[in-house]
Amino acid sequence: MRPCTDASAHSNKIALRVLGRRMTDTTATGYIAQPSHHSPAGLPAVRAPRWGLRALIAVTLVFVGVISVLAMATVSVTAAQDALAANLQDRLAVQSQRRAERFISLLDELQGDVRLLAEVPPIQGLIRSTRNQDIDPVDGSSTALWTTRLQSIFRGILLAKPHYLQVRYIGLADGGLELVRVERDHRDGDIRVATRLQRTGDRHYVARAAALPPGQIYLSAIELNREFGAIQTPYTPVLRAALPIHDSHSGRPFAVLVVNLRADYFFDALRAMKSDALQLALTNSDGEYLLHPQGEDTFAFEHGRSHNAVSDHPALATVLATGEATSQLDKNTRQFVDMQRISYGDHQALGLVLSMSTDALTEFSARISKQLTLALLAICLGCVGFAVLVAHLIAAPIKQLSSALDSWKPGDEVPPLPVHSYGEARSLAGVMDRVFTSLAHRNRELEATNRELDQFAYIASHDLQEPVRTVTSFAEMLRNDTGNTLTPRSEKGLFYMLRACDRMRALIQGLLEYSRIGHHADATPVHLQSVVDGVLLDMSATILARKAEISVISPLPTMRLYEAETRLLLTHLIANAIKFCPEDRTPQVRLSATARTDTSCRLLIQDNGMGVPENQQDRIFTIFQRAVGREDFEGTGIGLAHCRKIVDLHHGRIWIDASSPEGTTFAVELEDVR
Repeated sequence: MRPCTDASAHSNKIALRVLGRRMTDTTATGYIAQPSHHSPAGLPAVRAPRWGLRALIAVTLVFVGVISVLAMATVSVTAAQDALAANLQDRLAVQSQRRAERFISLLDELQGDVRLLAEVPPIQGLIRSTRNQDIDPVDGSSTALWTTRLQSIFRGILLAKPHYLQVRYIGLADGGLELVRVERDHRDGDIRVATRLQRTGDRHYVARAAALPPGQIYLSAIELNREFGAIQTPYTPVLRAALPIHDSHSGRPFAVLVVNLRADYFFDALRAMKSDALQLALTNSDGEYLLHPQGEDTFAFEHGRSHNAVSDHPALATVLATGEATSQLDKNTRQFVDMQRISYGDHQALGLVLSMSTDALTEFSARISKQLTLALLAICLGCVGFAVLVAHLIAAPIKQLSSALDSWKPGDEVPPLPVHSYGEARSLAGVMDRVFTSLAHRNRELEATNRELDQFAYIASHDLQEPVRTVTSFAEMLRNDTGNTLTPRSEKGLFYMLRACDRMRALIQGLLEYSRIGHHADATPVHLQSVVDGVLLDMSATILARKAEISVISPLPTMRLYEAETRLLLTHLIANAIKFCPEDRTPQVRLSATARTDTSCRLLIQDNGMGVPENQQDRIFTIFQRAVGREDFEGTGIGLAHCRKIVDLHHGRIWIDASSPEGTTFAVELEDVR
């Protein structure tokens, strides 16, 4: 047994030394060898030019930069001020539009909530119970019960929406008596159900909403909230959304659903958007101030006195009448003013006025001037306009060099290069000439290496296996000689000798296959689904013997790969998944693929086998390394080394995915071979 083991180890070492040389063989079969760092003898040294491209471009850029700075310095101050003024007007218009969009968004939310409340069951439940002597004929609920339910819903909406002040359900009978009212205390914010109900049939929003067709909402103007005919203090501006409620059975109007929106919530949002340089004013459709810049005339019209914004900004009258926004310089106040109309509902509108003083313009102008000066300097330093005058001196040799590189293919002679050009182009051409010469020399060396590898393959398949076959033959003769009586110890030694010979043959065959991977291989379009189908067909006997369940998640992509090597890769991985599954368990193998880029994909081969310990998940891809002993599962320990070499051949990687809940998941990333 000792001589056999030593011979096997010696053969392994010989094979590994030769295989180490094989790792550089890919150059001769389609890849470019690394260039030598030493120039071949006989090539003349290329001297660096006195004036290179870098100096030429630098002088050009300095000249153009100086001219650009002088040209920019002649721009008139008046033109700069006009540009800044236009920029400021655009800025005001954008700020004004943002505020208008915020108001419209708030109204959309309000109308959505009103429609939602109109669909809750207590709305129609109260109608049915009121029409049927306080008992709902549908489910038997009383009017009081429906009222309590509706009060809870109204309380919930007020809790969820702090910008709502009141939610009311106003009947059209009995002078517009409120049936349900839940309100927020405007002082401490508490939400309570009102016990003192009002008759609001004379209010304009009730009458206007009652006349609307089903589903249409009336939006009121913004005004101070009133309770029992008096303005509520402290002052709370509100906007009301009113929706008519019709009897679903008869179709007749029964009530009006009203939600009071706190307009000061919108005012606060506008103030939060205001910068120190901006002043903000808001008016109703008549031009009366709802929000005054200094606050003194806010809602003055509600108290019997008027300070109309049109008197401060005459152009606002046209804006409110036509809806066309305007931005102008008010020479009297020395302010830029942007005005626009915000229309909502059927006939309601707001006037939004944003203004900025010319003091802010002066500050803004100084800041922009500083930034503009820095930008002009940067532009001048980076200017390349004048370099066009010398572009033909630069482009010609580079174009010649590029054409030579594009037309060259591995195995061709050294292409014609502009070695007699000038500057860096000449230096680059000289370097590339030496590189191509070195590559040709290196490829000839690799061709010689490939011939040695072919000789090694012959030795591995014949000379190395012949001594093993001889030992095996004589050992079998000794075992089959019935006249020879062996002691139990001798019989055991003979058994181990034969098994070692079988393992030696398997190792030699594995090394031979390992050395041939990628040898003289050509990449072609490979449909992975067809390859998997072929592998499963070849392994059908093994799959049936173990009753394995193989599932392939389609579709599998088509890639440019080495087909034979890819088939061997999938064969090893699927065979391992079946092989290393305990006998008392049905092997289950799942194969899937996901595209990572247009030229790469990731394959996942997942099984329910015994798994691989974490501390061995890297070493099992090394040749002759195994995660389990030979006494548990037969094998040479070369299969996964084959897999890694095949994956490396495709410029990919292979590893064990640690996220698998059970068994083992091999992840393989493959790249198209170009």
